[in-house]
Amino acid sequence: MFNQSYLQGVLRMPFFLNRWLKQVSTSCSTLLLGLSVLMIGCNNAAGIGEDHIQLLMEKTFGPVLQESSGLYCADQGLVTVNDSGNYPALYFMDYEGNRTFSKIVAKHNNDWESLTADRDFYYVGDVGNNNGVRTDLGIIKANKHTWTDRNTLHLSYQGYAPGEYMIYHHDYDAEAMVVRGDELFLISKSWDSGIAKVYNVDKNKTKQILTPAFYIKGLPGVVTGADYDAQNDRYVVVGYDTTLIAIFNPFLAVLTTDWQVQQVYPLTHYSQVEGVCVRNNGDIYFTQEKSPFDDSKLVKIRLRGNQRAQDVDAK
Repeated sequence: MFNQSYLQGVLRMPFFLNRWLKQVSTSCSTLLLGLSVLMIGCNNAAGIGEDHIQLLMEKTFGPVLQESSGLYCADQGLVTVNDSGNYPALYFMDYEGNRTFSKIVAKHNNDWESLTADRDFYYVGDVGNNNGVRTDLGIIKANKHTWTDRNTLHLSYQGYAPGEYMIYHHDYDAEAMVVRGDELFLISKSWDSGIAKVYNVDKNKTKQILTPAFYIKGLPGVVTGADYDAQNDRYVVVGYDTTLIAIFNPFLAVLTTDWQVQQVYPLTHYSQVEGVCVRNNGDIYFTQEKSPFDDSKLVKIRLRGNQRAQDVDAK
């Protein structure tokens, strides 16, 4: 008889396969085609959110942003970062997704998974930890005005034992950060429990051990991006399911300011959604990382009923 942990590991195999396929040669094209058919079937079976979501823009990224993993809506445009192994840079774009310039903010990109900012600083989450082995987790804090004033907030988690976990079978991974007022929150990618943990990070403490301040229950998968929607006083998060049937079915969720789930929308026809940000008019942008099945993309949507965004468009 298989135990529960074994079965959960088997159900997550499609995610492992998706990661592995990024590195295989084109000789596997026949296999990829078969898996693409399976993926499309899963997407079409997931239900649609078009009744609630208005698609405003979809742009395929060029070769520089194949693994966009975090997104921030600034006053003049968008800012993004790439995943592990890429340049340790912030990439700036206008709101149509056209790159304008980039800025190096660190020596290395170990596993950059998230990006947010406040009035004076950008915060880059070097917090990816799928294997559960990292001892160098941290958040890079870069001054927006001088660029020379930067340091790292070194992090660990209460109860974390590096090297004691199966890959993708623990809750000490993270891919989402958000600033609200004076607070900086880090949200776990809870592979094991399915309950996202929200950590309150001290923006001025260079070494800290994090304990959960809130829990997010009721999401259909892991969280990969988050932002605060100031116009509507709510959080917006994105992520995806990790079961055998729905690994390629991402979602967007709206949460209250005390992290209660209000609504979940399937992001039909998309796959590995990573970063999300909300513009000051309430329009939502998210990025999709390149995979063997789909291109990297920037997508702009509007949740129907966002009167503020409609009023701005009419002017």
